[in-house]
Amino acid sequence: GFDNPNAGVTRGRQELNAKASYKLSETTTVKTELLRSQDLQGPSYREGVQLSLEQTLSDTVRGELALRHTRGNDTSTTTTTAPIDLKSTTVLAKVIAQVPGVANASVFAEVEQDVEQSSRHLVALGGDYRISSATRVYARHELISSLGSRYGLNDVHQRNATVIGLQSEYAPNANVFSEYRIRDALDGRQAEAAIGLRNRWKLSDGLSVSTGFERVHALGGSGSNESISIAGGVEYVAATDWKGAARLELRNSSAGDTVLSTLGVAYKLDDEWTALGRNLLTISRMRNAPNKTEDWLQFGLAYREGGRGSDGEGDLRAGYRRNALLRAEYRTQDLRDPVAGDSARRVFIVSGHLHQQVDPRLALSGRVAAKWAIDRSQGQSSATQATLVSLRGTYDILPRWDVGLNTSLLIGDGGRTRQYGLGAEVGYLLSQNLWFSLGWNVLGLHDRDLTAQDYTQRGVYLRLRFKFDEALL
Repeated sequence: GFDNPNAGVTRGRQELNAKASYKLSETTTVKTELLRSQDLQGPSYREGVQLSLEQTLSDTVRGELALRHTRGNDTSTTTTTAPIDLKSTTVLAKVIAQVPGVANASVFAEVEQDVEQSSRHLVALGGDYRISSATRVYARHELISSLGSRYGLNDVHQRNATVIGLQSEYAPNANVFSEYRIRDALDGRQAEAAIGLRNRWKLSDGLSVSTGFERVHALGGSGSNESISIAGGVEYVAATDWKGAARLELRNSSAGDTVLSTLGVAYKLDDEWTALGRNLLTISRMRNAPNKTEDWLQFGLAYREGGRGSDGEGDLRAGYRRNALLRAEYRTQDLRDPVAGDSARRVFIVSGHLHQQVDPRLALSGRVAAKWAIDRSQGQSSATQATLVSLRGTYDILPRWDVGLNTSLLIGDGGRTRQYGLGAEVGYLLSQNLWFSLGWNVLGLHDRDLTAQDYTQRGVYLRLRFKFDEALL
């Protein structure tokens, strides 16, 4: 159900990935990686596992030996609806070395070979040279035969891939990059060049401006990768009683045009109350897809009980003994689809959030939220209303371990429908201000507006939470 036109992840997919490493000695490290990628709308999937051994051979040479197994299916080489099941087991060897006599240069060579089919292999060469402390040039070339890519599976295709780039930090908080990317370049169909700039200027204490630019140009062929993006922002944090930020991003490509605008402001009413405001606007005008306009307006009042600082290293629930948030939101979505017809959605949400540190080991959090939504599509209109009540308790059982219990109730359709949530979790403090939790919801509920960002559906979930403030950013 995830849908963000500006993201590199499309809806209808499941992506799972895990990595781990263990240092056997000062010169030897063992690493492993697991992944699974699946198209939830069709039969396509891919699974892979890799076990590797990294060895420092000398002060200037490092080697890696790996065993990789991949299985999945491929639909690109058949005209039938049934995919072709494929699997591959390969051995990979890689050497990275400093160039003798050139302190800032390194080169690498990589070979990967299928242990069952000799026609499947990959050879890659590359290097990196640091011209100065702020500038480096890098290059990589791959010759791939029937290994579609890393964890890729394909019995037919062969391709060459080359990347040459230059990156430089020409001022504090500013860098420029330029890349030349080419695949199977004899026909020029998939060659492209990318250049870009990223800058941040401090105009005065508390006032800064940021800009960004990137252009991708296809060097021949249909030009399907043509795009230009421009971004600009301003941030003001000098005043003691208010702070504000604004950013605008524009992208033009052969696929369509997108606009992203963000505005935010915070005004300190007194030592304990702060008024908050934020607006996010996205506009997408695509060539072969529906046009979409979305706006998200938020207003809030935040309360923090003053006079009490943090009472423990890394305690997420520490800081203020009591804090609260009152928030009102208004969301709009307009979709222009010449095939399925136009649609529009309006949602108004009010919510109250309260967090209470009962004692140094016990914390309680509660929320009450209500929404009113109107959906219009193909000349028809429907209205929905829902109310959510939730409560969470967390108790520290050890200095780095805690347990939690959560319960919730979702009432919809004027009280005619009810959904219940009940779950428990165990949390561990990984490092200062960073917690990892494993939980299981025995009962679950879901609402696209009230629970979209929460772990409320039935089943097992993982949660990472990190405490930070403006000093970190």
